[in-house]
Order: sequence, then C-alpha cells, then structure tokens
Amino acid sequence: MKVAALVACMALALTACQWVSFRYGPENTGYNPDETTISAANVGSLSVRWTADLGSEVFATPVVAGGKVYGLSVQGSLQVFDAAGATGCSGTPVVCTPVWRAAVNGSSYFTPAVVNGVVYTGSSREIPFPFTSDGTLSAFDAAGTTNCSGSPVVCTPLWTAEAGSGVASAINVANGTVFLDAFGLQAYDAAGTTGCSGVPKTCAPLWTGSSGFSKSSPAVAGGVAYLLVAGRLEAYDAAGAGSCSGVPPGCAPTWVTPPSGSTDGSPAVADGRVIVGLIDGTVRAYKTNPTFPQCTGSAPKTCNSLWSRDIGGPVTSSPAIANGVVYIGSPDGKLYALDATNGTVLWTAATGAAISSSPAVANGVVYVGSQDDKLYAFDATGTAGCSGTPKTCTPLFTHTTGGDLISSPVVVNGQVFVGSADHKLYAFGL
Repeated sequence: MKVAALVACMALALTACQWVSFRYGPENTGYNPDETTISAANVGSLSVRWTADLGSEVFATPVVAGGKVYGLSVQGSLQVFDAAGATGCSGTPVVCTPVWRAAVNGSSYFTPAVVNGVVYTGSSREIPFPFTSDGTLSAFDAAGTTNCSGSPVVCTPLWTAEAGSGVASAINVANGTVFLDAFGLQAYDAAGTTGCSGVPKTCAPLWTGSSGFSKSSPAVAGGVAYLLVAGRLEAYDAAGAGSCSGVPPGCAPTWVTPPSGSTDGSPAVADGRVIVGLIDGTVRAYKTNPTFPQCTGSAPKTCNSLWSRDIGGPVTSSPAIANGVVYIGSPDGKLYALDATNGTVLWTAATGAAISSSPAVANGVVYVGSQDDKLYAFDATGTAGCSGTPKTCTPLFTHTTGGDLISSPVVVNGQVFVGSADHKLYAFGL
C-alpha cells in the first residue's frame, strides 16, 4: 500500500501530494481538488499517525511538498519532517524529530510557502529601543542541503530581505514572485536574483503597494494580486506595472472597495469572484473584473460587492471555495457553507468555541479547527449528518488536541496535518 501511494504521489507530484502555501495555491481557495483517499464515507476512521513537538505554539498552517511537512512555531523555529512519519520517527505513539531545522529572525505566526525547491518564511522582531519592530523574509533550500550542516541538520538562509515593520501574513508565490503583507503589499523575485546582492545575499522588493495595517495574506489569480488592507480590498497588477513610480516602484491599486473594518482573514479567488470575510461580521463577494455600475470613479476605482452575508461576529477565518460553495468559520463557533453566487446560507455546523482556523476542502469533506481544541470534519455537500430547516450538520470526525486550533488543516495524499497551541504538529491518516 505504501509503495502504491508513493507511485501515485510521484505521478501527481504537483497536485495531490502537495499543499505548498497557506490556502493550497496562489488563489487561496483552501481546496485540494486531487485528494481521493479520504472521503465522507471513511473520514470517521481517521486517527493520529504521528506528532511532533515544535517547542512553542503552532498557529501557522503546515505546508507539504516533496514528501516533507514544513512547520513554523511562534518562537520562530522552522522544522521540517518526513510526511510519512518514517525518517526521524519512533515510538508508540509515533513521535517525529525534524529532518532539518532553521531559526528565523524573530517570531512567526504566519504560514511559509514551498515552491521550486525553496521554502520562504516571514517573521517579525520587536526592538526594545527605539520601541519599533522589523520584519524578515527568509528563503531556505527546501531539501535541507545548501547552507545546511551538522547533526541534527541546521540550515541558514539562501537569501533574506528586510520586510517593513514586520511580516503580517502568510507567504504566497506565483509566477516567480513572492508576495507578502508587511504593513502593505510587497513583491520579491522568488529566485533571489533581481534586486539581490551581497554576501550573505539580501534582496530588495521588486515593487510595493500602499501601506496600512493588515494581517491578510495576498491572493494571486489572473495576473492580479489581492490584499485586504485597513479594511478594504485592494487589487494590483501582479507584475508591478501600471501606476508605479520610484525605486523600488511604489504601485497604486487598480481598484479598491469601501472600507469595511479591519481583518485577519485573507481573500480567496475562484470562478470570477473574490471572497473575503471582514471584522464587521460579513462575508462579501466581488467580481475579479469589476465594471460600472458596480464600480465608480477614476483610478483606483471604488467597487461595491456582488453580495454580503452577515455570519455572526468579527470574521478572522479565511474562506475556502470549492464547487460553487464558500466555507468560512465564525466567532459564534459555527462553520458556514454559503452559495458562492449569492451568499445564501446552505448549511451551518456548530463547534464548541470560536473559529479562527480557515477551512480546508478535499474530496467532499471540509475540515476546520476550533478554539475548543478540536479538529472537525463535515460532509462538504451538507448531506451526511445534516438535517433540519435551516439545515445544520454534525461532524463526521473530531479529535481533541491539547490547545486551541488557530492553525488551518491541510489535506494531502490521504493525510491531514494541523498545528496546535499545545506546541504540536499532528498528522492523521486512515
């Protein structure tokens, strides 16, 4: 069975066997369309395959690439594990130690990204005097070879970049460019070449967007980069062209939305819509190519939403989008499933506490963590375990960890991975 799974994984090297960034891919959908092993019929049989202790709270979402799981703890420790729970793993129950590790420059709450053999992390560091902070983007060899040595293996960056007053988002990589929020959108050459120099190598941004407080992670789709900044959605030319000036270029958005309160969530893009959750308690949808009468004014245009749905409190969860349905968590402790075309509530499911974790969807199952310390799985179609008017659903699977689940689950090749405030990374399988 393991050999067959490995062969299948090699055949689907860029799809089912990887979850390379916070919300699966650049569009931030939180949806793995290629998972086939775990389904609504068997998800109730999941159990813990292995765990690993990262030494401090794990709020970042683990990412998976090349048979490895990359976990990042609050205290700034990047640790890399064998996804199969074999190398560096032992005991009953199975506990794993890292294949390699690295220290990032400061604390980190946000998810790394692994693309083309490089893992990118962001961190923030408080400076006691003059009471400011700074941020660092770091790029490491994902294989744990270049700039790595010792036993256990410890790695240093291939290159770094000073990233504003602190990295306040997960990392996203699209079309050879690294995108992040460092109190404003910043874009870097993913290869560490353009704008980079010196030994050790440091890089300057290719371009930056307008600044403002945010904890939103950029989404990139159709040549456009989307970021929630100071409570409004901003859309930029992802190539850094258009309304840009200076060195490095500072760019203005092509369109924005009216302010609607700040957010800790991130936009998701699918089927010609950008979906966002906001602190004002609403989930909203916008066209990816908005025109009059939705938009008014000159550049940047100001654009209104296609629909808005109140879901019961300040939203810090990021939406997942799969098969025309939006899934998002609420501080009222519920997971909401909304029709992506009009925002109609299709069904809800209650957990035992507020949901800050962002849902993941794969093969007809939606997974989400809750601040009641539990990981939940529900039938994404709203069928199994669901009844009533309005329709409510009960979980097909739950597992209690030792701390809040702020981290978002990922589903890859028949396994589910999630981090917990109990310092542990969990791997589940059938």
